[in-house]
Amino acid sequence: MHRPLKCLSLALSFALGCSSSGGGTPSTDASTVDVPQSDAPRADAQDAGDASVDRPRVDSGCPVDPTPTGASVAGAMCTGDAQCGGGPLTCDDGIAGGYCTTDCVNSTAQACEQAQCGGRGATCLSLGDGADAVSFCAPTCTPTARAGNPGACRAGTVCTGWWYTHDSAEPDATGCEYFCQTDAQCGAGARCFTRTGQCGDQAVVMTRRPDGSPCDPTLETGDPPMNTQCRGECFQETDDPRQGICGSRVNLAATPDCPDNPARIRAIAPSDDNGRTDNLGLCIYLEDCVTDAECMAPLRCIPGTDGEASYCGYDDGTLPPADAGVRPDASAPDAAVTDASAADASDAAGDR
Repeated sequence: MHRPLKCLSLALSFALGCSSSGGGTPSTDASTVDVPQSDAPRADAQDAGDASVDRPRVDSGCPVDPTPTGASVAGAMCTGDAQCGGGPLTCDDGIAGGYCTTDCVNSTAQACEQAQCGGRGATCLSLGDGADAVSFCAPTCTPTARAGNPGACRAGTVCTGWWYTHDSAEPDATGCEYFCQTDAQCGAGARCFTRTGQCGDQAVVMTRRPDGSPCDPTLETGDPPMNTQCRGECFQETDDPRQGICGSRVNLAATPDCPDNPARIRAIAPSDDNGRTDNLGLCIYLEDCVTDAECMAPLRCIPGTDGEASYCGYDDGTLPPADAGVRPDASAPDAAVTDASAADASDAAGDR
């Protein structure tokens, strides 16, 4: 039985800001992105292939003449539109230091995307597919580039193609997307919700359930909306809208570790023979379980197949009767700090 990574229906609250000066990135509305049904194991997500070109999604044609000239300033720091080249880009102040960007239309041709985004070195970064996609201009990047070298993203951003929001579960041509790690990387007065890389008015609540725990995706509050049961967000795991698993997003260029129980919750991200093809990792599944007792009810220990690890997930009706043993109950008042993956609940990092 394979874990349903590509079956996740992800309720994502994108921290993309909305510039007071008319910047092109979308507002912080929550949108649901359906990731395709698949029986492929986690290894398939890690072998998603070359992210240097846009995947063959629906191409609505190029809205501008695809003959870009010069280098784009997409993603450059700014305090006003005048610092964004006087072309299609405007200054979005949703990230500390500003960010030159604008709306764009996803295309399979990088020349078309560069023309929309002011020239070479830019891409139209898309979250989702088709009419529901959210697309904006970003500087291109290389997931394997080290900080300070060509192709690396500046602090407060992550090199991603939003792989898990696409039907193929493969990255778009990668660009530097907002992803805070500290409050200083957010706009004035905003806080960094470090479990998702979003700026808003909330901080991580460590008394809530750690990653790998069951949760109800419908329980949300705040700006951007965050799950009231999880330290991070609640990823819908089955067709039941109330069956989810707590998880976090991580910038793998900054840290390889998941914030809760990193020995057993390992970040999922696509890669190929040359290394990572996307630096946005998902920390969701408590792995290497042996019995149901290691999982918080109603999660069960799902056997791994084709060489992948066992993990705590929902029973799809094919498992034998539950094994013996006492499991922490998700409905118990102290369930957030008593399950098998909460050994680091008192982690001094707190807001990781």
